[in-house]
Amino acid sequence: MKLQVDGNDIKTDENGIFKITGKSTPNAIISIDQPAKKVTADAEGKFELEGQIPSEKSHEVKILAQKDSLEELEKSLTITPHDEYVQKVLAKKEQEEKEIRAKAEAVQTADSLIAKAKASLNPTDLAKARTYINENQYLAIQGYSAQLTQINDAITAKQDQIAQDKAKKAAEAKKAEEDRKQAERKPSSGNTVPSQGNKQQPPAPDKNQQTVLITATGSKYHVRKCGNGTYYTATLAEAKSKNLSPCSKCY
Repeated sequence: MKLQVDGNDIKTDENGIFKITGKSTPNAIISIDQPAKKVTADAEGKFELEGQIPSEKSHEVKILAQKDSLEELEKSLTITPHDEYVQKVLAKKEQEEKEIRAKAEAVQTADSLIAKAKASLNPTDLAKARTYINENQYLAIQGYSAQLTQINDAITAKQDQIAQDKAKKAAEAKKAEEDRKQAERKPSSGNTVPSQGNKQQPPAPDKNQQTVLITATGSKYHVRKCGNGTYYTATLAEAKSKNLSPCSKCY
């Protein structure tokens, strides 16, 4: 069993592709571990392995020759990337890291805008959050649809409540104005001074119920004791019913 490699240090091209050539026992299986590749040597024992290195750094691979019951042979090789390939890989990594940071910042900004809209329940804040998410290349609106819908429902409920409160206040103000006008049209009896022409006079006393003085045998009725005798009180009506006439001294 034999294994001969054309050089121990292998250089890739600008795309990171390497080729390992050499000679081994005819029809032997030639393989490497990283990246895993395997070929069969031809009838003359020649072989060629081709692959792409996984990173921008030089790394060591093991090449193994195997055939039937023959003893295996193994060698170590170093594969070195081309400078241009190194630059490509580093640039790609930088771009990937940049996109990761940009996506993280986009998510953070979207979360902040949504939190603000949720706290304020302001349609303008919700529109800003929705527009930002729609226009950002790192975000998908589907991932935020549930939150946006929830906030929109809350805003609608708030607006409905404001409209109801406004209508209620308007109705209360209208009723208060109507009550005020009605009160002005119907003056209060305790605070209104009647005019002289409409001033009500107290009812005239009933003269027939006036108290007078009479005697048992006299023909006159008096308002005070007038002369000797025993006087009794009576109403004017009673005195008149006895055909008594007023005393000329008293009236």
